[in-house]
Amino acid sequence: MRFVADPEARRALPPRRLFDLCTQALRDNTFREVTAVAELGSRRPSIKAGFLADGTHGTRVRPHSEGAYWTLVFDREDQLRGCVQAVYLSYFRAASVLLDWPHRAGARSLLVCGTGRLGSACAQLARTVLRGTSVHYWSPSGRPPAGVRARRWRPGDQLPDAVITATPATTPVPLSLKGTGYVGVGGGLREIDTGELAGSVVRVAGGGGGLDVLLAATVLDAVEGGS
Repeated sequence: MRFVADPEARRALPPRRLFDLCTQALRDNTFREVTAVAELGSRRPSIKAGFLADGTHGTRVRPHSEGAYWTLVFDREDQLRGCVQAVYLSYFRAASVLLDWPHRAGARSLLVCGTGRLGSACAQLARTVLRGTSVHYWSPSGRPPAGVRARRWRPGDQLPDAVITATPATTPVPLSLKGTGYVGVGGGLREIDTGELAGSVVRVAGGGGGLDVLLAATVLDAVEGGS
């Protein structure tokens, strides 16, 4: 078993590959979580499985202290592909699930609300997997997403085909989104009043129940409040 540098691991498991793996896991309902302890040299690190999909799986390893997680990525022959910082995998895994519906629906325009780590991952991944789709962002701070170019969306602009909210779940999104598709994530999904949603509403619990996602809903009325 060998450890590789994070940039090398990202080449071995790029965003597009992560998207394919995670969305396949979503459709196959194969998100799983197990815990175990294994020997690694002279240490006994905490190990937690992340996901299984298409014969490829990731295992989260805490080699030293709380918060210092890495994810070992193995192929279908159980050969180590690389070692990825867990924060990279976590945010892009969540972004993959959020982008699954806009991808399948063929959205030609996308608005990402929130430009933190999750919002930035959504914008970066959208540029990779949604070819020909215009990507816009909105943020309470006005800050653009990291690592990708996107146009700022302002109230009054034409509504996009799909909206992803990646802002703090306790803060409502103060935008009028009537008639557009919506995908939300968070423990409470309080960014938009779910009473104002209709259509095919699906809740998905993945990654040990820590990922609560609302898929393929339609906003009925304007959303007000928040700052």
